[in-house]
Amino acid sequence: MACRTTLAALCILTCLLLVAAPAFCADTAEERAKLREGLSYRGDADFVWEHLTPNDDYGDWYSAYLTGYFRVHPRITPFAQLGMHTRELEGEAVTGTVGAYVNWFRYLSTYTALGTGTESLFTPMWRVDHDFTFILGSLPLTFTLGAGHIQYWDDHHDWYVAAGPTLYLPYFIADYRLTRNESNPGAVESWSHGVTLGVGSEGLFWIFLGTTFAAQAYTATNVADRQEVRQDTWEINLSHSHWIGRTWGLKWQAAYLNLGDPPKSGYEKWTAGIGVFKEF
Repeated sequence: MACRTTLAALCILTCLLLVAAPAFCADTAEERAKLREGLSYRGDADFVWEHLTPNDDYGDWYSAYLTGYFRVHPRITPFAQLGMHTRELEGEAVTGTVGAYVNWFRYLSTYTALGTGTESLFTPMWRVDHDFTFILGSLPLTFTLGAGHIQYWDDHHDWYVAAGPTLYLPYFIADYRLTRNESNPGAVESWSHGVTLGVGSEGLFWIFLGTTFAAQAYTATNVADRQEVRQDTWEINLSHSHWIGRTWGLKWQAAYLNLGDPPKSGYEKWTAGIGVFKEF
């Protein structure tokens, strides 16, 4: 009940902020675009709480993130993120990620990230992600092709490839991703479908609603006889960023994940997060 109440409160907050948006940021789209051309840095601070059911088996999870973006060139924006994580039944860990967004040519941009974490059951020893995004001529459409590798602290490691289009219209974004994941040991294959819809504008607000359907699969190695595990997964998430002033604002997020069929296997997870950002 507390999770549903939190989600309802966050939705009400979104409605209030949208109604008050003209008072918070009365600049025109042209004025906001001109202002953003002169901004080179952004800092984000986020806190996320995750409540899992059955709670006696998994406990609650807490994470805090600090992220910095640095536009060192009009076409190059490196970033760095520090994450601190606590799981009630599994302990604590720290993660770190560095990467960059690069606009190479008029029709090509990339995203690259390299991450690591302190030794634990739930953080990677290292991971690498890379996306190529192609702008399709004069159409308001891009196509992204990406891949990545995740090495965990035990003998598990995953490979994935993902692809899909993104549609950009004034104040509206629609995105689809098809992802193939291979989990090792065992080379166990699974697929996921993700759809995200966004409305808003830089300097005013953004709201994103996304959903993912997947059949998570991996080899269980914590039993005497290794066995393949498959669980149908469904997730829905909602996030909202809102500029309170010209160069700073607040964020919140909420999500629900159903992994498998609790309490027999898997779990349900409710997520709530808050954050603040500042641009320079």
